[in-house]
Amino acid sequence: MAKRQPKTLYHYCSVQTFFNIMKNRSIWLSDIGKSNDSLELRWIKGRCQYYILKAWTDYAKAVSETGELEKIDFDAFSKVQKQAEELTTAETEKCWVFCLSEKADDLGQWRGYAADGSGIAIGFRKQFFERIAEEGHTEYDAPSSVSFDCISYDEKEEKALFYDICGLSQITPQMESKEVLRRIRAAVVASLMLAPYYKSKKFSEEKEWRLVFSTITKDLIAGKTPKTEFGKLFPNNEIQYDYIVRNTEIVSHIAFGDKDMAKYISDIWIGPKCKISSVEMRLFLISVGFLKDFDDKSIEIHKSQASYR
Repeated sequence: MAKRQPKTLYHYCSVQTFFNIMKNRSIWLSDIGKSNDSLELRWIKGRCQYYILKAWTDYAKAVSETGELEKIDFDAFSKVQKQAEELTTAETEKCWVFCLSEKADDLGQWRGYAADGSGIAIGFRKQFFERIAEEGHTEYDAPSSVSFDCISYDEKEEKALFYDICGLSQITPQMESKEVLRRIRAAVVASLMLAPYYKSKKFSEEKEWRLVFSTITKDLIAGKTPKTEFGKLFPNNEIQYDYIVRNTEIVSHIAFGDKDMAKYISDIWIGPKCKISSVEMRLFLISVGFLKDFDDKSIEIHKSQASYR
């Protein structure tokens, strides 16, 4: 997907979440299946059904034009299509995400993600997440991954996901049905792995980025705990898999901590309805060791200028 290159990305959150991030020097990647973002995953999974059906239809049409109808195994495709439906409707992969926006002091973000304007926006240097994705690798033998990228809202990039990245464009009329179906199965699996990075264009104004930790659900069921090791860039990193109670649910999360997190925070925005003063914010950052003293300006503090009603 096309890369945008902001230097700073903003995480909008409640005051309580902000307090926990600063106090514990850690960020929480939330279970995407327990949030509104689960609807977005269902959306791209639905698009997967469309693209694999189109790929097969185009293949069958091209083969029929050559007169080699015996090459087309329609029964086998029906089985593959059913398998694809099962994969795209079942929770085969578990994903935890940490969401950010390119927009600082954005009214829509305040309303949607920061306690209706009463929260905080933390400005993280993008390098922080790039290094996490670069250095992180799984510790156990399940196909888990740590990744970081911007969200794609473009229909052309969505098409490129299935045809170019997932390989549907490599299907030709000269192939046997068996090979075509193998490629379709591979495309389904690949698209599910990348699903957290694709959203409907109606969300494009969010300009979102995500840090994603994913693993296979059956490995969690088998009792394997997600773990990640990091290289020299992050010698102090820690990762924790844990649960919290949220309303009437028990929700899992991935906590990622770094003792040197302060150097990756550039600025903090106080929400338009937040009652914390700039002085109180600066004193708090001193108390948790993110600023040396009151004259330390390494982290800028801003009060939102968003017009809020």
